[in-house]
Amino acid sequence: MPKEYRLLNRYQYYFVAITVAPYILFIVFLWRSAYGLSGLCFVLPISLLVIISILNSFNKLLNHPFQRILLSEQGIEYAKPYLSFEAKWQNIEKIDFRWSMIGKLEGLYIPQNLITIKVGNNWELLSLFKQVFIPLSGFADNWRDTKLGQQIKQYAPHLFRHESH
Repeated sequence: MPKEYRLLNRYQYYFVAITVAPYILFIVFLWRSAYGLSGLCFVLPISLLVIISILNSFNKLLNHPFQRILLSEQGIEYAKPYLSFEAKWQNIEKIDFRWSMIGKLEGLYIPQNLITIKVGNNWELLSLFKQVFIPLSGFADNWRDTKLGQQIKQYAPHLFRHESH
């Protein structure tokens, strides 16, 4: 039976903050550029709409799983807003690190041509990299020592053969 793992809350909050930051900067810019009463008549309704958009973003991102992975005997599925793909265990190339805006993450590398896109398109995957990355450390602290790590070891032991303990 497939097992679902959701992104840790601290990472969800981080992604919400990144999503909301441009809205806040836009409001600050509008308020700083408004001169006199006529400027405020223009800025106030726009600011209210932006605030409503911010609240809506918070609601959507915090009440729905922002990112999730689903593990089964057949493979792994990775889903995030506007994109979902799956890969068979034998197609996963390696476990390694990757730097992101939130720091160093450990995860799975899979060649782009060996995934199946379920939702969305491959515009996000097209990059200089020929591999997609699933950030396992975003789903569990010390993921190797959790149920998540144990399941991956069970389904994809080839990923752990070259590790020294």
